[in-house]
Order: sequence, then structure tokens, then C-alpha cells
Amino acid sequence: MKRSPPLLVAATLAIISLTSIPAAATEITVSGEFNILENRAENSVGLGTGIRYNFGAQTVLPNGANGTTGIATQNGKEVSLFNQGLSIAPNRLGAVINPNAPQYVGLDLTGSWNMTFTNGTDSAIASTPTLNGASPMPFVSSVTISGSGPAPTFSWTIPNTVAPDGVTIQIRDTTDLRGPGAGVANIIYSNTVSSSFHSFTVPTNIGLQTGRLYSLEIVLLDTRNDQPNGFFTNLLSVSRSFFDFSLLPEGSPPNVVLPTLILGDTPYYRFNTSVVNGQTVFIDPLVAIGYDYQIGAGDPNFASVLLPTGIGDNLFDLWLWNGTQFVDSLINLTGGTAYTFNSPVDRFRILGIETSAGLDPSNTTAFITGLTFDGSGQFTGTMTPLTAQVPEPSAFALFGIGLLWLGLYRRRA
Repeated sequence: MKRSPPLLVAATLAIISLTSIPAAATEITVSGEFNILENRAENSVGLGTGIRYNFGAQTVLPNGANGTTGIATQNGKEVSLFNQGLSIAPNRLGAVINPNAPQYVGLDLTGSWNMTFTNGTDSAIASTPTLNGASPMPFVSSVTISGSGPAPTFSWTIPNTVAPDGVTIQIRDTTDLRGPGAGVANIIYSNTVSSSFHSFTVPTNIGLQTGRLYSLEIVLLDTRNDQPNGFFTNLLSVSRSFFDFSLLPEGSPPNVVLPTLILGDTPYYRFNTSVVNGQTVFIDPLVAIGYDYQIGAGDPNFASVLLPTGIGDNLFDLWLWNGTQFVDSLINLTGGTAYTFNSPVDRFRILGIETSAGLDPSNTTAFITGLTFDGSGQFTGTMTPLTAQVPEPSAFALFGIGLLWLGLYRRRA
């Protein structure tokens, strides 16, 4: 019988071997396990408020967009891990729970979560650190914005009851919604600095746009190694404060206090800033045809008001509270001229902003109000827009936050 040359036989066997062995599946790799106690302030970015447990893995490859799923278990509870959809963390798989929700009440979930990640027939196992030693961090206050153009400067005050290890500044685009159900504003910038910093100037290359609504998030960090590094993977406890803003126009006053937009049936803006008797504080609202101003519990009363110039006919109507309702005071205020109340008041209303002034979502402008107070202390009051319903322009729909009224959008052109 004729024999094949030895080399030909070896080559044939190699080909058979290669074609008969299935290709190896992609191995799942997991790194950056985290477990964080979060204290979240009210916000307009789509995040739940109050105490939350945030846990998972910062990097899971293949990631959730490529079919990897995960579950975490602790103390008999199983929680699904999801791709949080943020552009700064595309490979993160995690979950956020409210420990005060009915399904978790009475359970100690501050230990380590056991995580299993699956993609087809492949799986990987990992565990998070615990929350031992974690306590809620307080929120920052007196947050201001200064400077016109795409590189504003923000400043803030850290409570003297805490010494954070670091501060993370994040900017969210409220028109770019991500995550499960596409309901959370995307983080477009994040930077961690030393806790000795009390101000920060946004780099110009971030590309902030005039007339667009953003949310500034200031995060106080308590890290596991007492160093301001390792966002997420090194965090033990954080507070997350949120303040809505858009770029200031030329000629704006310095250090304009930023509000938090509180969503609901009647959205309003809440402030939290220190005030000094007789010193003017400029507050930065959204747009509307009028506003109700009211102090918070224990705040000093309003002593005077200074309205902006260049809005419509530059004339506004002052309404005062008679104990039951607002009534027209028959006093006309002129933009740019301070008005001192006959006696300090705890609330007042401004009307007379013409719809023809162009304060709509596609042509916004400033309505920065100056206030003085009859004492020193903290201003935790509110500013509620009085709105007019308008036809919804195409640009209006892009905001996607579910706010369908003129007064609920940002103020600047």
C-alpha cells in the first residue's frame, strides 16, 4: 500500500484537530468592586433621594452592552446588577437600593455582596467590600456660579461638622438621559480634587453650550484609605448635592447662588445659602412669567428686592401676602432699582413678565434677582415659577424631563 509522506500526514491531522475543537469563549473579567453609602439631596437629574446603597463592579468585560448580566446576593436577598449607561463608566455593572424600602426593612445589608456575572456559558464570581464604619455625609451649601461664557467658576461651603477626604465635581447634561428606563441625566464631566478646594473653574474643552440646562453635582467623599483617589472603588460614604444652572450672560452679577430644581405637580427652586444682614444675595432661577418668593423655616425675612434689567418693558408688579392670599400692592418695580419693603416680609410675588419678552425654552434670558434680609443666618427658601402654557416648539421636546410649561426651563439665550 502506498504511504503518505510523514509531513503530509502531520499537516492533515493538524487541520482535522483545528476544525474539530470549538473556539474558546470570551472569559469574563471583573475589577473595581465597590460598595458605597450615599446620601442624596433633592435633584432634577432622575436620582432617588435620601440614603442609598450603591454596589457592583466598576469594570466588567464583556460589558452589559455585550450581553453580560449579573446578580448580587446578601442576607437572603438577590438584586439584579445592570449597566448604568453613563458615558464615563460604560463597563460598570451595579445596583442601587433604598435600605428603607419595604422589601429591605429589618435586614442588615451593610456586609459584602456576593456577585455572579454571566455571559452565555461563561461566568465570573466577585465580592464587594462591606459598609462597616460608614456614616452619612452632610451636603454642601452656598453654591454659587460666577463668570460668563463656557468656563464658569463654582464655589461652595463644606459644613464644619465634617472633614471629607476629597470633593468630586460632576456636570450632568439634563437633556441627555441614560440608564434603565433612560431616566438619569448623563455625566459629561467628572473631576476629584482635594477637600481644601472650595471653588473650581470648568475647563473650556468641556463644551458647555449657552441656553442648555445642566446640573452641577458636588460630592463629598469619605474614602477607605483617607485619600482623595479611586472614585467608586475606594469610596465608603458620600453625599451628593445637585444645583441646576446654565451659562451666565455677559454683565451678570458675580457669585450668583444656584438653586435645586424640585420636580413635582408644582415644580419650584430651593436655595441653601448663608446670608448676612443687609448684604445683597443674587439668586439664579429658571424662566417664567412671574415668581413667588418665600423664606424657609427659621430664615430671616426679606428686607429688599432688586430685579434684573432688560426684561420686557422693565416694569414689574409687586404682590404682598395678606395672611390668606397674595394681593396687588399697587406698587410697580423697575428693573435695576432696589425696592425696600415697608416692613420685612416672609414672602412676596412678582408678576408682569410679558410672554412677548421671549422667555421661552428656545429663547431664554436672565432673571437674576437680588435679595437682602433683615438678619443674618441661612436662606433655605424657595422660588416658585408662575407659568403660562405655550405651544410646544420642536426644541422644547428635546429636554425630555417631562416639564411641559414655559416656566420650567432655563433662562438664558
